Amino acid sequence: MKDKILVTLIVMTLLVVSLSVVYAETEFTIPFNQEFDLKRACFNNGTYCSTAAVCNATIFYPDGKLLTDNQGMTNQFSFHNLTLTNANISQLGTYSTFVICNDEGLLGDDTFEIEVTGDGFKARAFPLQFSLIFLAFIMIISSFFDDRMRLFRTIGGVMLMGMGVVTLYPGYANFNYSTLQGQILGISIIGLGLFFTIQDSFSFDKQVDHFDQHSDGRFHDND
Repeated sequence: MKDKILVTLIVMTLLVVSLSVVYAETEFTIPFNQEFDLKRACFNNGTYCSTAAVCNATIFYPDGKLLTDNQGMTNQFSFHNLTLTNANISQLGTYSTFVICNDEGLLGDDTFEIEVTGDGFKARAFPLQFSLIFLAFIMIISSFFDDRMRLFRTIGGVMLMGMGVVTLYPGYANFNYSTLQGQILGISIIGLGLFFTIQDSFSFDKQVDHFDQHSDGRFHDND
């Protein structure tokens, strides 16, 4: 039984690690499903573009669909602004963005990427959240080698459940409730955490052994 549990823990740990990937550097990193003001400065001959300058933005979702198609930006003189609503920020991943400006016949363009992550922080090869999940697994594994460390199993289980909830919402990197891999990872971690938290309550053999030990002790004391 212990061997099977250890194998399961190792497989899950490897799965968590393998799901992390390296993402390219992007100019903006914003949180999922939150309003965002895209601001881009416009320059002409070493100074800001005139108040007559017009800038339009085209943005593609990570799956290639259009978010905005040559949509006009508001001229604020020193920068041009386009407000993206929380409904617009509806996919995790990298948004390819193109801005074209026309200042009284003088044209310019700007190409960059916007990265949307669950928590608004840049995606890393191994996020801090994965480190906490890995630590919880280590605590649970340690508890099987010494009964005096069984409290580690409970603490590790609670940590897993908490990190499972965080994985689903708000999420981190490219994981949250809006993606299949985020749902699978989050629910799996919550399920494992719940299992190890309450495992001892369903261990009939340990309950019987515990009862027999106390019964034998009372019997010898009576002698």
